[in-house]
This record gives sequence, structure tokens and C-alpha cells, in this order.
Amino acid sequence: MPNSSDLDTPALVLDHILGSRRTVRKSLSGDTITIGSEPTVGVYLPSETFPGVRPLHATLTRQGTSYVITAHEGAPVRVNGEAVVAQLLHHGDAVRLGDRSPVMRFRSVGSGSATHRSIGDVMRDCLDGARLEHDPGLARMRALLRDAPTQMLTQTSPFVRRSLAIAVAVLFVAVAFLAYRTFTLEKRLEAAQAGYFEGMDQLAAQAATGGTLTIEELEAVEARIDERLNLLEARSEAGERIISEASRSIVLIMGSYGFALPDGRLLRIVVTPDGIPIYDSDGHPRLAVEGVGPVLESLFTGTAFVATDDGLLLTNRHVALPWEFSSAAQEAVDRGFVPVMHRLVGYLPGIAESFNVELVTASDDADLAVLRCSAMTGRVPSLPLSDRDSTPGESVFLLGYPTGIRALLARSDQAMLDSLRNDRSLDFWTTADRLSESGHIAPLATRGIVGQVTRSNIVYDAETAHGGSGGPVLDLTGHVQAINAAVLTDFGGSNLGVPSAHARSLLSSISRSELP
Repeated sequence: MPNSSDLDTPALVLDHILGSRRTVRKSLSGDTITIGSEPTVGVYLPSETFPGVRPLHATLTRQGTSYVITAHEGAPVRVNGEAVVAQLLHHGDAVRLGDRSPVMRFRSVGSGSATHRSIGDVMRDCLDGARLEHDPGLARMRALLRDAPTQMLTQTSPFVRRSLAIAVAVLFVAVAFLAYRTFTLEKRLEAAQAGYFEGMDQLAAQAATGGTLTIEELEAVEARIDERLNLLEARSEAGERIISEASRSIVLIMGSYGFALPDGRLLRIVVTPDGIPIYDSDGHPRLAVEGVGPVLESLFTGTAFVATDDGLLLTNRHVALPWEFSSAAQEAVDRGFVPVMHRLVGYLPGIAESFNVELVTASDDADLAVLRCSAMTGRVPSLPLSDRDSTPGESVFLLGYPTGIRALLARSDQAMLDSLRNDRSLDFWTTADRLSESGHIAPLATRGIVGQVTRSNIVYDAETAHGGSGGPVLDLTGHVQAINAAVLTDFGGSNLGVPSAHARSLLSSISRSELP
């Protein structure tokens, strides 16, 4: 009886994975084993089958729990694709004696597994064997599909074979069950179709004998269909009318702001004597309150709309006071600088010239602000604010200027774009002036559905982007239900609007007599 140490000693084997002898396993024992085509060697590879193998090709010499393979007198030996003269073998190494000779896998296996291979070993040998074949790709695939199942059923342990047999049986039963279910569903579908056609035949027979709908009933059905079609057409026409009428009152807001010290000195860009800006190591322009460089300007755009007949506009607080919502601007404020609005103007569709806009008040409770454009008083109709709450599911229209000038340029005609491209003197302001003078100022309108209504917000899915803030959200009667305030980029493109009730409250707090 072998002792426990013998049972724990791993068995060393060579598995053929390529050639006519694939699946053959050769157990290795002894201190020295010769490999070649001579019948007396330890690992015999007949020259009739393997013409590239020499009579004495290589020697395996025991070293600890492995073997060292040594090529005999320059005979070609490759281990894992690399040519070697002498190489200590490790578990899993692939040994090849020449370019067109068999490939053998050296393995160290448990003493109880010396006659069987694991599923992993079988799959690895089959994949490598297919890869090393000299046949075309399709033949390699056929060899893989042929050898893998065969070797799993013949080279693995009895337990693995039984498990595979059970898995195949379960798969067969599942396929048979699915085929049966498909067959029964097809029969039921055929029966349902037969019943359908039979019912149609009965209806046709009843119609022929006057047993179905009367003329009066048919006329009533036709009237209901016409009513629904008319309602759909009316809603479509109403949407076009609402957008057309409201667009005249949607204001493109453009502005710039900077910073100054409490003594009035403005923050400027530092320049060289030649007027060239100087940048720091991070690529940002250097700033100072001394010098003659240009005043620092932060440019912004937004949307507003005419809310009263005396020229008051409604927009967002973050449009009217943009520095409050900029982390970079807040850093300047923390260092003692005061925000200064350099310029704030508006543009309206159909009006060529821009007009100055001034801040009247901003809400501390909602993202709302009131602006004033006295030059537009009486020239543009105001949009009525709704006095009812929105309801989830109702349709709304959102008007505004998302992305500002860029969207207006994208919607301009080719002649306008060519004229702007040829004018090298254009900047942020003059480009807007040219667009306004040529009649290209027009808001973008999108349609959506109200998804949620709370006291502080209305959620809807009408699409917009940065620059559309401050635009009105209109219902199907043309009343403003909300003022667009934010885009929920992580929530399916939904937007937030401030309900019109907050806007009415803010407008009512303004004393008209105190306005300049």
C-alpha cells in the first residue's frame, strides 16, 4: 500500500494537443526520459507519422517536481513558441519538436487525476490545437466543434461525464418544451384567426340583411369621428397661433459684467506695451486694477418676456444677477471686489435696434427677476400670467433663446452667414446687431408635457438649453404657466419652471410710482 507522501506527490504527464495523437496522455516517471522516433526511447514519436522528429530529439531530466527538457545536438525544440536549448518545464507549458511536429502540453496533476483531464484543460487544448492547425479558418472551427465535445465525453473523469450528460439532457428537455410551447401557441393563433374570420363573415352577413348598424347609427359614429378630428386640428392650429403671437414678446437678453474695488477702480486685463494680453502659467489672463488694459468683461445671454403693458420684463434672477451663480465670480467678491454690470440690452423679433434694459427687483424666494425696458412701452403686447395651477399631463409650449447667438446663427440663411464670415470686425455685440437688423431674431419654440406640479416648481419635458432660462412656459390658451429656470440634465431632459403665481406676487410688490 502506498504511503501518504506517495499519494500527495503530483503526477507529471505530457498531453498531445495537435496531430494524429491528440488526446493521448503520456505519464512521465524516472530521472531521465528520452524523446524521439527511435522505438526504444521513452516518448516514442514514429518518423512515419512525424517526419520532423529525429531518432533522439530531446531528453527530459528530472529536477525536483518537474523536468528540464534539453535539445539533442541542435534539434529544434520550442517551449510556448520560443526556441530553447534547455528549459525547466512548468505546468501548462506547450512543447513542440520542430515546426510541423506534434505539440504536447506538460502538466503536473494530482495522482488521482493522472488518467483524466479537467474541462478547463480540455477547452484550452482544443482552442490551442485549433489555433496551431495549418488548415484554413473554417476547417479550424470545424475541428474545434468536433474535438471539444468528443474529448469532454472521453477524456474527463466519470463524474464530469455524468454531469455533462445531465446538462445535455436538461438542455434537450428545455428545447423540447419550447418547441411544444411554440407548437401550441401556433395552434391557438390559428384558432383565433379562424374565429376572427368567422366573426367577420357573420358581420358581413348581418350587414347584408340589415342586422347591424342603422344609417342613423353610422351617421352618429361619423359625427363623433369628425368631432375628434376637428379637435385635433384646432389644437394644432392653436399651437401655431400661440407661438406666432407670443414670439413677438420674447426678449433676447445680452449682457456683460465685471468687477471693481469699492473706490471704483475697475479690474482690467494686464497687457504689454504693445497691447498684447499677458497670461499666467495656467493660460488665464493676468488681472489688475492698474494700467490701461481692457476692462474685464464676462459675457452672458438669457431670455425674458414682456409681462406688463408699461414695459416690465420677467426673467430669472440668475439671468439678471449672473455673478451670484458663478463660483469664479464669488471668488472675486470674497476678495473684496464689487460686481459691476457694464452693459445689459435686449432684442425683440421685428425690431431692428437693441434697447437698454435695467434691473428693477429680484426675488429672494424664487429664481425670478423683473427688468424694465421703457423704450418698448406700448410697442409690444404683454403675455398674460395664468391665474390657475398647471395639471400633470397638460401640453405646454416653451419659448426662448437657448445657446443665445449660436442658435440664431445656426438658423440663419446662407447669405447672412456669408456676410458675417466676411466681416472681420464683428464681435459679441455687433454680431447680434447685424442679426437684429436683418430680421433674424426669433425665439425657438418647443412643446412638452407637464410631469409634476409643486408649489415651488413645475416639471415639464419641453427641450431647451443654457440661454433659454427666463423664457415663458405657455398653456394651450397662451397664458404663462411658469418661467423656465433650470434644465435637469440627469433626468431625461426635463426642465424646472417657477410657477406664475410667484411672478404675479413679485410684480405686485413693485411700486410703479417709484420707477424712474
